[in-house]
Amino acid sequence: MANRLNFRAYCEKPGTDQRYFVYFRAGESVYSQHAVIEIQQSTGLTDRSGKEIFEGDIVEYTQCLFNTKEEKFPRKTKTVAFDPTTAKFNLFETQAGETDFVIVGDRFGSENQ
Repeated sequence: MANRLNFRAYCEKPGTDQRYFVYFRAGESVYSQHAVIEIQQSTGLTDRSGKEIFEGDIVEYTQCLFNTKEEKFPRKTKTVAFDPTTAKFNLFETQAGETDFVIVGDRFGSENQ
């Protein structure tokens, strides 16, 4: 059986500061007693600690160029997004490769990932 797509729903309880993620797979129902603000898809990649990277995550990474060492380049930060014009996630700026992803937050400022 093929791998199923993973998603998460960002939810908020109206009138409070309560915010959280609900994780689910394609074909499963999402249950939340609070408002679902946004559905985000997994990129299929993990950061260096093994945590799954989703749309909306803020990642820090090193961008490498061909035949160069990582320590020559500063760390960069970007918010993961899906680009419908290219049908891919915006994690890679070059064909040379980005390495050592670390999730440092999400675009909602949530502490509960």
